[in-house]
Amino acid sequence: MAQQAERQVFDLVVVGGGPGGYPAAIRAAQLGLRTALVEKERPGGVCLNWGCIPTKAMLRSAEVLETTRHGADYGVLADNVRLDYPAVLARKDRVVKSLTDGVAGLLAASGVTVVAGHARLAGPLAVEVVGVGDPPLGPGGPRYNAPPAPGGAPVTRLEGRNLLLATGSTPALLPVPGIDLPGVVTSDGAFLLEEVPRRIVIVGASAVGAEWATMFQAFGSEVTMVELLPRLLPAEDEDIGKALARSFARRGIKVETGRTVTGIAPAGDQAPPLLVTVADPDGSNQRQVETDVVLVGVGRRPNTAGLDLERAGVATDRRGWVEVDDRLRTGVPGVHAVGDLTGRVLLAHVASHQGLVAAGVMAGHDERMDYRAVPAATFTHPEVASVGLTEAAAREAGHDLAVGRFPFSALGRAQTFGQVEGLVKVVAERDGRVLGVHVIGPGASDLIPEGVLAMQLGATLADIAATIHAHPTLGEGTMEAALVALGLPVHLPPAGRPAVDSRERARAEPAQDRPAEGPRAPRFDLTVRVDATRLLGFQADLNRQLGTGVEVGLTDLVVKACAGLLAASPALNASFGGDRLLVGRRVDVGVAVAADGGTLVPLVRDADRKSIARIAAETAELAGRARAGRLGPEEAGGAFTVSSLGVDQFSATLGPSEGAVLAVGAARPEPRALDGRVEVRQVLRLTLSIDHRVVDGATGGRFLGRLKAALEQPLGIVA
Repeated sequence: MAQQAERQVFDLVVVGGGPGGYPAAIRAAQLGLRTALVEKERPGGVCLNWGCIPTKAMLRSAEVLETTRHGADYGVLADNVRLDYPAVLARKDRVVKSLTDGVAGLLAASGVTVVAGHARLAGPLAVEVVGVGDPPLGPGGPRYNAPPAPGGAPVTRLEGRNLLLATGSTPALLPVPGIDLPGVVTSDGAFLLEEVPRRIVIVGASAVGAEWATMFQAFGSEVTMVELLPRLLPAEDEDIGKALARSFARRGIKVETGRTVTGIAPAGDQAPPLLVTVADPDGSNQRQVETDVVLVGVGRRPNTAGLDLERAGVATDRRGWVEVDDRLRTGVPGVHAVGDLTGRVLLAHVASHQGLVAAGVMAGHDERMDYRAVPAATFTHPEVASVGLTEAAAREAGHDLAVGRFPFSALGRAQTFGQVEGLVKVVAERDGRVLGVHVIGPGASDLIPEGVLAMQLGATLADIAATIHAHPTLGEGTMEAALVALGLPVHLPPAGRPAVDSRERARAEPAQDRPAEGPRAPRFDLTVRVDATRLLGFQADLNRQLGTGVEVGLTDLVVKACAGLLAASPALNASFGGDRLLVGRRVDVGVAVAADGGTLVPLVRDADRKSIARIAAETAELAGRARAGRLGPEEAGGAFTVSSLGVDQFSATLGPSEGAVLAVGAARPEPRALDGRVEVRQVLRLTLSIDHRVVDGATGGRFLGRLKAALEQPLGIVA
């Protein structure tokens, strides 16, 4: 009689312990869910065992080898520098073991039950665990895509209230003759090569192919790359792909773009070597390349063989990727999927974030994925990293662009490194909003987080330029590129007028009524996002207390808060008159009012000495007279203006008498993490436009930071 499989019940069963599965299991356990994880081999998945980590360990060996060979350039002489490839592989294995052992320890410390074996679905929320079959590439090869053991009976049955699928992806193969010949490998099989090939053809010039090309060229291989699309790294900005092509050409890597492989055949009676037929996409202009190894890196496909998705009713698209929503839910209640298996963005760090979001959702939190600011990194020499829109994609989407490029050759730290290839490129809307950041050069993968943060927080070129960057650092390249986009380069010759349009967006006047403009004042914008939830509650409470006599608006509260700060720090209570700096002795705050003839700015005199109720009443009365055309000239102007048009984002124009204008956007709902929970908060955007002759960016930034703090703790406004 067959032995009954052991039955265990959990809150969550995770299938796959890669960069999507194991963070989800740890987070779920932290949130109180009893969690099990099924994994075929060492935890960490493809990333830690057969992808990100082992390739980067080997690329580091390649980098050390290249640096040592050029030691004389740095005044360091070394004899008999040579490669020990078995030692490179041994170091790679040590790094992998250290990290996978670390993940196993984290899972154990979190209380996650790890079950070794092959998981197959036995229903919507049930998993049978069976033995793992032979690795497809033989002994020593990866087991993550191994089939179930033939005829194996289930050893364990896991059931849960929730199921998370995180089985990842596996390399795709080209449908060409000879793809199964000895000597033809994928990125998995490349790790099993016992020696560096004398010649290698790499099919595909995306991140996988470009990294292996970098590595094997450094190790001494003759490298030929074949890419169907017009340039290297087709997903990256065109400038980046062209720069990498120039670098590869200098290194002797042969690149054939706009070409494809139509067949692979043995070159003679003994194999290898191999003959690779390369042609144009239509099959014309064929030529043959003799090689010892062909590495195919043309993409990946979902790793679902033997998973039995149909038994759980989980739907896939026509290519086999599991379909999920922004909460990582499949169409089956309780079943979620993350990582490469979803086909959304095939990157380990995206899988990890998806895993954390999915765990929160399964624990009852309102969490969603946001893919707007996803970085990518390619560890070629030089490195490549990016986030956001390429220049071409931004133009195609209809954006009016300001673009800044700054070469590493003009950067002091790059010169001291002895690595001056590449550039930093910032793509922005003409109003300054950052749309994309692209880097090729030393340390690109460590530089891109600034661009990611800029996009995540809605920062502008001026925000980046006004942020003090340590010197000398590679990170200064992003600041310098922002300055170039602003038309204010410091370490490059000027290229003409500023690229960013500082024309009025928030406060428009008919052209015929606007006085002739002289030279524009140098200005910059600083932006901050304020959690206005308490402020809006305070406003509602205040209006209930005041009754029906006067209604306090959001602008009135901002005016009062600004007045208190201007009284304590009067640097922004100033403007230029002719060639003189005029500093206000009284704290008079202008409030922009939209009238038929344009925008008028009546003054709330001595705003720091008035109550919020009085400011509200006075603002309403001044606005009424301004719209009726009964505002006297002495009642308008002022050095500091608050402008609120009820829109989410805009940039104000400085009037002749103004030193600074604070643009107040509309409060909008936005999910935020607070004390381990996600809450929907009301967030408004403040943009401070400043005459650069009045104050510097640091002073403006401090003012804006203090204003944010005051508005988020509104009781202090009336203290």
